[in-house]
Amino acid sequence: MRERIARLVALALGVALVLLAALFAERRNAAAPADAARGSDTASPGVAPVDSALVANGRAAFDELGCARCHALDGRGNPRSPLDGVGARRDPEEIRAFIVAEGEAAGALRESVVRAKERYREVPEDVIRALVAYLQAAGGG
Repeated sequence: MRERIARLVALALGVALVLLAALFAERRNAAAPADAARGSDTASPGVAPVDSALVANGRAAFDELGCARCHALDGRGNPRSPLDGVGARRDPEEIRAFIVAEGEAAGALRESVVRAKERYREVPEDVIRALVAYLQAAGGG
């Protein structure tokens, strides 16, 4: 009798775990269709050509600011919050807003993330511009 109860409990826990994993995956990916719909395979009119020096400075800023602790890009960094393709989904102003957690972007982020990103408001604007250029170029923009 004990063995049967143990098996039922194990089965119930397994089912609960699978359901929780499915719920987590669904919530984690809920924004993906909306973001994908915003992207485009064609270049937007009026998009400036890529400044390779600015992009290189942005990559250095990505490394120096420790962005890879929370984000991954081109296979480097924390895979929990990948930025691959961000340049195709967001315009430069939106990317900047997410970096410094301002405006509508701040409302889309958890409060703890907003607090952590407040330090980027102290980063010189030319460094932020370079970081945005890197994310646009490396992130599919």
